Amino acid sequence: VGAGTSVVGGLVVGGAVAGGVALAGGGGGGDGGGGGAITEASLVGNWHVTSPDMADWYADVTLHDGGTLTYSEHYGGMAFSGSGTWSYDENTHIFTMNSDGGANFSGAASGNSNTFDVAGHFAGGEAGTTHWERR
Repeated sequence: VGAGTSVVGGLVVGGAVAGGVALAGGGGGGDGGGGGAITEASLVGNWHVTSPDMADWYADVTLHDGGTLTYSEHYGGMAFSGSGTWSYDENTHIFTMNSDGGANFSGAASGNSNTFDVAGHFAGGEAGTTHWERR
């Protein structure tokens, strides 16, 4: 990810590159966290998102009822914010997020209603994971 590039605002899927991260594929392992099963209703709320692959990046995301979201992310000493839409398919466990910055993020969520991971690949082709923790 280049300097000044929004990671959440530039998430893409399917190999298309829009300047950020492409995450798709199977879910990573959750760490327990004491939450229940992931449902669309259980995901509504505030989340702190990190990636073990990018130590200098994090995002605070609010998933609103009705499928909208807002976010504030921090990368390389810079801050970005925006909004978008999200959904969770309880049958396939696919979490999808689309940001106003043109991002399309979709992948299998693994974990529980308090902490979950999504594994996939960054836009540059590197394997990566995002870790979501309830705030």
